[in-house]
Amino acid sequence: MPQVFQPHKVIYVKASYPHPINTEYRVAWGYETWGSNQIPVTKVQMVYNGRVNGRISPSYPDETTDQDNVRYAEDILKQGGGSNGKKNRIYICSVVIENGQSLTSVYESEEDTLRNNLLNYVVPMDMVSVTCTSEEKIKENEYRLIFELEAQKSNVHPTD
Repeated sequence: MPQVFQPHKVIYVKASYPHPINTEYRVAWGYETWGSNQIPVTKVQMVYNGRVNGRISPSYPDETTDQDNVRYAEDILKQGGGSNGKKNRIYICSVVIENGQSLTSVYESEEDTLRNNLLNYVVPMDMVSVTCTSEEKIKENEYRLIFELEAQKSNVHPTD
């Protein structure tokens, strides 16, 4: 079956529990083939362990910020934002700050998870640069974080 959707700008949004670990929403703007026409569309697809599953419709668990984060990503795309390559990603997630935790420690943990997931599931690269570019308080102890990820080959060569 030919691919009918060609994404041009993409943002990934972390899916909350009870979705399985390493589940994301891929929010993308691009062109989809409808008959013989290329139509500009915004599309939300489910991603499991780095692989898009176009046959499963997105579901947003109640009592989570998943749907709000997907809408936030759609707004960024409508303003021309998003990434356009497999080596570069924009990633949105919500984090809850528990008693005794700092926002910095929570987003450093999220950075590590993102780095590992990109290396393990997406691109065969040596390193991933992860930068938190935005943090927004959305509830009393919950924040929306936006990360930019860039995969690259390292310039370090092992010596014998």
